[in-house]
Amino acid sequence: MGQFNELELRELLRKRKSPEAFLKAALKSISDTSLSWEERQPIWHFLWKSGFHKTLAETMAKSLRAKLKTPLALIVQTCSVYKIEFTSLALGALQKGVIKQDAFDELGSTVKWEDLSEPLKKMRRDYLYGLTQKEHELKAGLIEKFEFLLSQRMQEQALRVLDRLIDTYPEDTEFKVRKAGMKEQWARDVILDRSSNRRSHLDDVERTQTEKSIGDLAMLEAFALESAKIFLDDREFAQSFAICMLFVGEYQMALEALVWAEESPSKDWLKAELLFMGRRYVELLDWLHQLEIKFCQDPETTFAANYLRARAIKALGQRHAAIEILKSIVHIRPHYRSAHALILEWAEGDLWD
Repeated sequence: MGQFNELELRELLRKRKSPEAFLKAALKSISDTSLSWEERQPIWHFLWKSGFHKTLAETMAKSLRAKLKTPLALIVQTCSVYKIEFTSLALGALQKGVIKQDAFDELGSTVKWEDLSEPLKKMRRDYLYGLTQKEHELKAGLIEKFEFLLSQRMQEQALRVLDRLIDTYPEDTEFKVRKAGMKEQWARDVILDRSSNRRSHLDDVERTQTEKSIGDLAMLEAFALESAKIFLDDREFAQSFAICMLFVGEYQMALEALVWAEESPSKDWLKAELLFMGRRYVELLDWLHQLEIKFCQDPETTFAANYLRARAIKALGQRHAAIEILKSIVHIRPHYRSAHALILEWAEGDLWD
C-alpha cells in the first residue's frame, strides 16, 4: 500500500469502503518496516481513535514479540480503559522500553503514566520539566536576541523576532503591546527627524531669504481673508490651511487659522510646532505644560513635550539645561535618535554619560 496518509484515507472514504478496508490498510502500513516511525506512529493512534481497540491490542502484542518499536502510551491507555493492571515485571519492562526505544515523547501523551509506578511518574515529570526548561530557554533566547537587535538599532530585524514571539506565545499580550509601542515610537521618530531636518533647512533659508515685498504681503493677506470665509463651514480646511502657512513660513497666519480647526491631538501638537517655528518660546513652554496635563494618560506625551521643551530652552540660551532634559529622555529611551543627535550637536564635543 505504501505510506498511509490523509490522501489515501480520503480516497477510501470517497469509495465508501467498509471498516474492514480501513483496518486492512492501516495494519498493512503498521507492518511495513520500510516506513519510518514518524510515518507509522499516527496509524496506531488512528486505530485507537477509530475504536479498533481489540485489534490494536493484538497488533501491539505482536509488535512487542517481534521486538519492534511500539507506541507505549497506547499500551498504557488501553490497559487503563479496560482496567488491566500491570505486574511489577511488566512495569519494569515498560520503564526499560521507554529508555531503550528513546520514547520519552510518549510520556507526555497521557497522564495515565503517573498511575503506574513512582519511577515512571518521576520519569514523566522529569521529561515534562525538561520540555518546560527548553521552552523557557527558547523564549529567553528570543527575547535576548530581540533586545540585542533593538540596542543595535536594527529595527526591522528586531520586529521579525518580535513577530515570532507573538506567533509562538499568543497568550503573552506583552509582546503585542511592545510591537504597537515600537511602531508608534518609530512613527514619532520619523516625524521628529523630519521636523528637525526641516528646522535646519529653514535656518539655512532664513540666512539668505529676502524680506517679502509689499505685493507679496498683500497677496497673502487677501488669501488669508478669503480662506477665513471657508473656515466657518469647513473647519477641517482650517487645519490644512495652517499646515500650508507653516510651509511658507507664515506662522502667525497659521496660528490664527488653527483657532478655527476642530479640536484634536494633531491640532494641539501642530500649535506647539508653530509656536516653536515662530520663535515664541515662552508661549510654547506654557503650552507644553498644558499638553502634559491634557494628555497625562499617554506616556509618550512626556517624551514629545520634553523634546520640544529642550529645543525651546536651548533657543532661549540655556544650553546646559536643555542638554540635561535630553539626557533624561535618552536614559529612559536609549533609542530616541533625535534626542541623541541634538545632544551630540549641542554638547560641542564634550563627553556625556
